[in-house]
Amino acid sequence: MKKKFIYKIIVVIAFFLIAFFYNASPKEDYEKVDNQESQQVENQVEENEDENIEEISEPADELVETSIMEHLVNLGQLIEEKDSQGKSIGWSSAEGLFYGMGSQEGNRVLHVLEHIKPNPDKKIHSVFLADENTLILLLDEAWVKGREGDFQLQENGNRVYDVFMDRVIGTENQKKIRLVIKDGTQDIITAYPKGY
Repeated sequence: MKKKFIYKIIVVIAFFLIAFFYNASPKEDYEKVDNQESQQVENQVEENEDENIEEISEPADELVETSIMEHLVNLGQLIEEKDSQGKSIGWSSAEGLFYGMGSQEGNRVLHVLEHIKPNPDKKIHSVFLADENTLILLLDEAWVKGREGDFQLQENGNRVYDVFMDRVIGTENQKKIRLVIKDGTQDIITAYPKGY
């Protein structure tokens, strides 16, 4: 994927050289280029420099997903799991939680990461006092504390664990984490700060 990145840089340089040789202002020509595509290239270059990301993938949403997933794998918090054809089927944490594909965000890692920032579009949305660098570790800690404890079995077959963490873990002073796990597995469905 480094080749795609280098190719995009060459295309941008070629664009400015052509503009120069035709006695046109690069700024004027640049404004004619589709804003969305040029912004996407700029964002990818910027993210690559900031986070030392070696791969650039299309579209931009996939770049964000790939960047976060690679980052968490590089931190040693997740291990990518693949099927027999080498296709990614999800990620396992150090304590055995499995974050599979699915959810509106595309996979369960991205889904739980939605709870590190406010979402004004939702009536009820609790937020962790964590970021993408610490949330997986926090959920692993909650899983270790709660997996042998009491749970509620939902009608849909999910187990609900409300784990007391002995400290504030949410932006509204929550001290519990609700883990929702598919019954009979360690497949995480969701996790979020839970009130008293």
